[in-house]
Amino acid sequence: MKNIWICFCLEVLLLILLKPLINDFQLVSFVAVFVHLFFSINALLGVKNRFRMIFLGAYLARVCFLFWDLYARHIFVFPNSGADSEMFYRASLAVAENIAILNEVRGFYPKVMGLFFHLVGPQRLLAQYINVLLGLSVVFLFFRMLRLLRIRPRVTGKVLLISAFFPSSLIMSSIFLREMLPTFFIAASFYFFLKWFRFGRSVNFTFCIVSLGAASMFHSGAAGIFIGYAFVFLFYKREENTYRFSAKTIPVFLFIFAIWLFAFQHKGIFLAKFQNVEDIETVIETASSSRGGSVYLSSLTVNTPLQLVAYSPIRAFYFLTSPLPFNWRGVMDIITFIIDSSLYLLTLFYLVKHKPRSRRQRNTIIAICMAVFFVSIIFGIGVENAGTAMRHRQKLISLFLVLLAVLKGWRTKVTLSQKRLFTRRVRKSQFTNAYETNVSS
Repeated sequence: MKNIWICFCLEVLLLILLKPLINDFQLVSFVAVFVHLFFSINALLGVKNRFRMIFLGAYLARVCFLFWDLYARHIFVFPNSGADSEMFYRASLAVAENIAILNEVRGFYPKVMGLFFHLVGPQRLLAQYINVLLGLSVVFLFFRMLRLLRIRPRVTGKVLLISAFFPSSLIMSSIFLREMLPTFFIAASFYFFLKWFRFGRSVNFTFCIVSLGAASMFHSGAAGIFIGYAFVFLFYKREENTYRFSAKTIPVFLFIFAIWLFAFQHKGIFLAKFQNVEDIETVIETASSSRGGSVYLSSLTVNTPLQLVAYSPIRAFYFLTSPLPFNWRGVMDIITFIIDSSLYLLTLFYLVKHKPRSRRQRNTIIAICMAVFFVSIIFGIGVENAGTAMRHRQKLISLFLVLLAVLKGWRTKVTLSQKRLFTRRVRKSQFTNAYETNVSS
């Protein structure tokens, strides 16, 4: 994946240099994407991994979705492609034409894309192709997480297929929306979090926090994951393989508090969604709002802080699983439930049903659940309809798929080869004892 990104960056650098000479930006985009497509296919075919065809399929599927969104939308328009994507595109073009309005544009994504268009020209195909590469990078990161956790290969292959071809991921990886940038940074943050969980090291902790901070710049709800991380950072004792409070956690707590204080003081960058949140009443008002045709829990009113605490888990559950069957309005809701909501509902079902096989598996599940729980609470308070929920929970796909893999494919300490070796040793010991008995008699 590194070589694919290096090749793309070299192409972008060349386009920046050639921009004054370009007259037809659409044609140049086609050439650049197809050149990189040829290189990427060869690079993926050269990957020495049993899952390389899954990676190749994930890449080609996203490229096909990209071209469909741009040139076949008159036949069928992807969910979430349309109003928001066109709004982001127009805002990006405005920034590209006039850098002076950069600070006036709302949202970090159109600013980034506006600067990109300013450098290479209005090449929408190339801009959306970045989302394709980000989506593929998420699949690679997910594979590295499963390998880090030593998930069984058979389960790794199945869950990796879901990651590669999950419909929401394919769509979000191909349209002009910000979703893939926070999705990628959340996946990167979670990867370094798991590395810290297994091996420690301050460098993993640093990359985990920095990646999550980058995700929060594109969508503030990602900051909710930090609360779950903080729980693990404070209470997990790797030497004892358990969760326990001790006085040593106080400096860590002060450090975490300093990070939160910095984020709050600069909430225009990291917590833009919370920029107007000054007190608990604003949060309650947000939790009580109802907008959109696919709204859920419209009868659930939140008027007090106690109700906010009590109803937050319910809103988090609906955020992850809507549209539920009793809220279906038609065929599209049924399809959304089958291809999207059912994954999160199935993972929650396995979580309730599952009994940990070892202490390490239990601790790993607790660590993932802390991150999932708090970020779902944050998103659950701010989201009130199924369409928006579908788009936002896509950012958490790596957490849920890793949790599903840990629940279904945890490799115990004694592997099959170790069992066979143990059996041979037992048989050899039995034979030796029988022979010595016969000799002595």
